[in-house]
Amino acid sequence: MKNLSLKFLSQMRKILGDDYSKFLDCFEKNPIKALRINCLLVKNIDEFVKNFPFETEKLNFLDNGFKLTKKYDGIGRLISHHAGAFYVQDPSAMVAVCALDPKPGEKVLDLCAAPGGKSTQIAEKLNGNGLLFSNEINKSRANILISNLERMGVKNAVIFSKRPSELCNEYREYFDKVLVDAPCSGEGMFRKNSNAVLNWSLENSHGCALRQKEILNSAALALKPGGILVYSTCTFSTIENEEVIKWFLKSRDDFELEPIEVDFGEGSPFSDIIPNAFHTKRIYPFHGGEGQFVAKLKKNGNFGAKINKFSNISKIDCFSKFWDQTFDEPVPDVAVFGDRVMVVPRDMPSVKNAIVAGIFAGRLKNNRFVPNHHLFKCDIKIKNHKLLNLSFSDKKALDFIAGKEISFDSQGYCGVRVEGIPLGFGKSSCKKLKNHYPKGLRQM
Repeated sequence: MKNLSLKFLSQMRKILGDDYSKFLDCFEKNPIKALRINCLLVKNIDEFVKNFPFETEKLNFLDNGFKLTKKYDGIGRLISHHAGAFYVQDPSAMVAVCALDPKPGEKVLDLCAAPGGKSTQIAEKLNGNGLLFSNEINKSRANILISNLERMGVKNAVIFSKRPSELCNEYREYFDKVLVDAPCSGEGMFRKNSNAVLNWSLENSHGCALRQKEILNSAALALKPGGILVYSTCTFSTIENEEVIKWFLKSRDDFELEPIEVDFGEGSPFSDIIPNAFHTKRIYPFHGGEGQFVAKLKKNGNFGAKINKFSNISKIDCFSKFWDQTFDEPVPDVAVFGDRVMVVPRDMPSVKNAIVAGIFAGRLKNNRFVPNHHLFKCDIKIKNHKLLNLSFSDKKALDFIAGKEISFDSQGYCGVRVEGIPLGFGKSSCKKLKNHYPKGLRQM
């Protein structure tokens, strides 16, 4: 409870009533840590969890979600984490995508996507079929988003760093589903983030609400009639939660609240602010996660807009030759952005100024193709003689993520996996694999 503002505590007493003491008790306990197994790369969740080095307990609302039952250090240093086998995430943060419920084949927009927890969860639900647009206006945070989508082996994401209004105007009524995990005052993260505590004020909440309304307005433009928009924050403030939804429903008569069928948290009691407030979710630390608010909105009507399909497909001989030498799948469609080669998602629309479009496969240098880490992080079938498959306990795996050369008798570019999960790649000659694991990811 150290440094918590008296105004904040007074606000929480009004919001929580009889549950206020339970809320305060949570500040004497460590935050709950959980993880989400990456179904894109892990084929047998039960087997993976059975061999996981830390003790876990299954979350009741998500098949691939697990709570860590003890405090553990160093989970991000595990080989399986480097490989993208799981994403460490607060249980409460998983609820918004459960409410959104993306289906394979759908077009989904994550409008405020960094650091990428919800985008990677959406990608798992799409399972490689459909299209994910992930946007982050802050350039440095966008780089973190790219790194996480790459680590988790996502093939069908198009990544932008644009103002929400600009992106949504370009793709009016195009998306089946839109997620707005809005920037907020962060009250729900107070147990984990001391800066959020120090920066808290009622004035800041009002300022956040203005920005949230602007982002929601943009999101509404991008959603096709009949589609679903999910709004979430990690704050408790009614100013940023129920009041924002009240304003949105009042200004947009083509939207209505939908119930959230997720067994975690509780329905909002603030029916004096919005009718059917109980359809929204409020999650508090005493529920078993950090703070979160989630509202699910449906846009009435039928039929969305059609946008021209991306047509700048290129045939690159040096890429095709590399692909045929390395992989056991047909050569995919690619596009060239400057010197960068992208394996573009199927049915991708025309895009402008995307940072990544699908898989960032590599670069063209002097009529040669030089592969990129992202290509070998995806679940693409590699020719047997080009694949080094290690166990989690193999010292070679530790050496590889440390950037060291390891022994492997093959020739040319080869993929490295741990128990079938893509880890990275290197270039083999003279029975040695020269390491191409990115320097910024290496673990000494």
